[in-house]
Amino acid sequence: MLLSNLIDIHSHILPDVDDGAKEIEDSLRMIESAYRGGVRVMIATPHKLPGAYDVPVKELRKKLKEIKDLIEERGAGVQILLGRECYLSPDLLDYMEGNRREEISIEDTGYILVEFPLQGIPRYADDLLSRLQFNGLVPIIAHPERCVEVARNPNLLEEHIEKGRLFQINAGSLLGRYGRKTRETAEVLITHRFAHFVASDMHSPRSPTLGAVVEKLESLVGERECQRLLHDNPLAVLGNMPIVPPSPIRYKAKRGLSRIFPFFR
Repeated sequence: MLLSNLIDIHSHILPDVDDGAKEIEDSLRMIESAYRGGVRVMIATPHKLPGAYDVPVKELRKKLKEIKDLIEERGAGVQILLGRECYLSPDLLDYMEGNRREEISIEDTGYILVEFPLQGIPRYADDLLSRLQFNGLVPIIAHPERCVEVARNPNLLEEHIEKGRLFQINAGSLLGRYGRKTRETAEVLITHRFAHFVASDMHSPRSPTLGAVVEKLESLVGERECQRLLHDNPLAVLGNMPIVPPSPIRYKAKRGLSRIFPFFR
């Protein structure tokens, strides 16, 4: 696969707005690292978490412009766009009124990046996601492989996919940055068609870029599927085009000694 057309839909490259880049030099190093790894479009997705990270969109756009101007001066050749990573909470419905969807969507498209709590899928999730969809937003759910409940039962995602929701895996998860169990869960989701995007979720200059995961992805699902996860589906999001994913393959947990005695692996 060519390494010069990757699209990263999830990153924390705007400085001093969440737990990502601390200062603008961090932002520039992250973007330049992504460029060297083959990324040509990055979506900055600062956290939107009421009570913790909730910088007004006007301030985010100001920081975005500053980054764009500096990147142009340095000639890094990466297009930077704006989105949000929205914690799944009822306050998102407030943005459905008064034509404020662009404040939470990805680059004012019909897609929104949301995250579940790491502990599990909330009881209200299905209803809230349905209401977002009713208002014209397709949820892309970030890093489900890090959710404890999903790690126990990956098939929980099947119903969400049937209802038109999409899932994004972190590059770092596939590379083992969050531990063996998260890596194994990410691999299951990728190989069983529960995943529709792979993104960096970069938080610092030390975070892996998309280029670092290409070889691993190709070994898991082949070049064509790798391109779909890193380029084709992200491009459809930016073009506000529909994504019709293949049906997932139901996961069957391994049985035998490895389930009873974990050291038999």
